[in-house]
Amino acid sequence: MQVGELRTVHYRPRPAGGFEASSNVIIASGRRRKLRGYGDTKEEASADLRRKAAEASKTSKPVQLSGETPIEELAKRWIAHIRRDAKLSVGTKDRYEGVMRTKILLEFGGLPISALTVPVLEDYLQMLAEEYSSNYVKLIRTVLIRALQYAVRLTTDIPVNNAKETTPIFVRPRDARPLTADQVLWVRRELDWWLHRESGHRARVDIVQDVIEVILGTSLRPSEVTALQVRHIDVERQRIHVNSTMVASSDGLIHQDHAKSAKQHRYINVPAFAWAVIKTRYKRVSEYGDSAYLFHSQSGVKRPYLQCGLLRTLREFRTQHPLLRPQLDGFDLSALTFVTFRKTAATAVAEAQGIESAQRLLGHSSSKITSTYYVPHHDSVIDTSITGVLQSTFGPRG
Repeated sequence: MQVGELRTVHYRPRPAGGFEASSNVIIASGRRRKLRGYGDTKEEASADLRRKAAEASKTSKPVQLSGETPIEELAKRWIAHIRRDAKLSVGTKDRYEGVMRTKILLEFGGLPISALTVPVLEDYLQMLAEEYSSNYVKLIRTVLIRALQYAVRLTTDIPVNNAKETTPIFVRPRDARPLTADQVLWVRRELDWWLHRESGHRARVDIVQDVIEVILGTSLRPSEVTALQVRHIDVERQRIHVNSTMVASSDGLIHQDHAKSAKQHRYINVPAFAWAVIKTRYKRVSEYGDSAYLFHSQSGVKRPYLQCGLLRTLREFRTQHPLLRPQLDGFDLSALTFVTFRKTAATAVAEAQGIESAQRLLGHSSSKITSTYYVPHHDSVIDTSITGVLQSTFGPRG
């Protein structure tokens, strides 16, 4: 086959009317691509297909990378490369591209790749460390490493990845201190009073309380809770299937129909106190189909509740309810987030069954992540179920 030459053209009617014409074609880069054309008739669809084939054949073959290739060209190729990477989430791709465009290209865009020596990159990262958080500088270093590794693979005169030779960025582990069972009880009571006090009932406050209960009973991420749909609920077995999440993208908040990693794809048996919340919400929306959200917006059950509303309400609680502080026994109320309850549930499981059980519940890829960021201390394993641990710790008393 020659570049731009179509193979057998296939036609099929479209549900909305008209026809689709499709065929394989060799594009300018030498690769085979399937193209589709559309029109009200087969002739119009065929003409649209041939026009697209002609455009594809005119596309110039990308220049090969070398040490003299502008970093701007490397960035363009690398961004297109990561956009095709199925292993990266949409949110991760957006963050990487944002860092490349707003930081790295502004600093080095006009220079050749060979200009990114170890001293240059080291000075750049040290300069950033004086202005930005260690987490953000670490992200920038990660993007540099990935982009230059891509260049190493596609060139013959860039033998090593200089970004890898820079000093690793130290990130101080976050406080992994969880709440105790008594502190959880106090937070529940005071949050309920604050949300329903005489000064006014806040809109959709039940969602805030219900999300906390679900997190305590499952240790889900807040984004995994708001992504729960009817199809994820196994009523007979009293368990949920966690295989999706809500992620931020350049197009706004979207439902990602897969977990970030295989470890995050899991089934969780839910203790009674959290199941009561899930079952109630399931009954409210199950008639609307499998795609209905348990935590939905006011505009309809097919739209998820935005996390910004949850975060805003909890932030107001932290700042407007100082009476709770003495009851928290030294816990910094300003550090109280939805992730705090996730850590709390994981710690209860780790203390009863060990760090590996907490790792599986959290959906972590390794127990090191669990012990570093979520469970500061844990005791020996006891023969009891995770569901029983969470029910006995956070379930109703008396």
